[in-house]
Amino acid sequence: MFCPKCGLEYREGFNECAYCHLPLVDELPDDFDPEAIQSAAENMNDVSPEEINKESTEADAEQEEIPAPTKAFRTAAERANDMKSSGITLIFVAVLGIAFLFLCYNGALPITFSGPGAVMSYGVMGLLFVIFFIAGVRSMAKVNRLEEEADREQEKQAEIKEWFSANYSSEAIDEIIRSEEENNEDLADLYFERIKLMKLKISEHFVDIDTQFLDYVIEDLYTDIFEDK
Repeated sequence: MFCPKCGLEYREGFNECAYCHLPLVDELPDDFDPEAIQSAAENMNDVSPEEINKESTEADAEQEEIPAPTKAFRTAAERANDMKSSGITLIFVAVLGIAFLFLCYNGALPITFSGPGAVMSYGVMGLLFVIFFIAGVRSMAKVNRLEEEADREQEKQAEIKEWFSANYSSEAIDEIIRSEEENNEDLADLYFERIKLMKLKISEHFVDIDTQFLDYVIEDLYTDIFEDK
């Protein structure tokens, strides 16, 4: 980043020249006088270190305020299906591999391992397939817990939707929004105001609800309430 007037270069995070108080640019203009940089450097002695440090601190604070991206919510049912697929695949590969080694060892297949490295080959490959089998069994064991969690999620989602639908209709939501702000004719703004209000009311009633799960529930709930609008 450069100052368009004095030409001084700044590190990323600065937005304004500490000396000229002008917005920084990505590149200097073609007709820029290089002697201006030397002149500005000599005059920078007049700028106190506190002022420069203050601007640096403010720039760092602005960068820290940028929220980190959040991961999309995945239901326990989705995770259970993925875990089940992984478990079945691992067990299938393990059983198929062990059967392959057994047939090779007994000469049922034209593929054989001979020589000093035969025992090593059978041992390493056999151990690998056993590890696959154990990993597959452990994955299948986790499926039951995830399916129980999925049932709890569905019950919680149904409870939230039943409570909210019994207490707030589409007209009631829009009436609350209109009472708080007069200008809500923009459909995009109205959508976000509805979502904001729904989050507030649900989180007040269901105090311990997970934020990502709440967003997931509201997506479906919004469709049910405003499907005709």
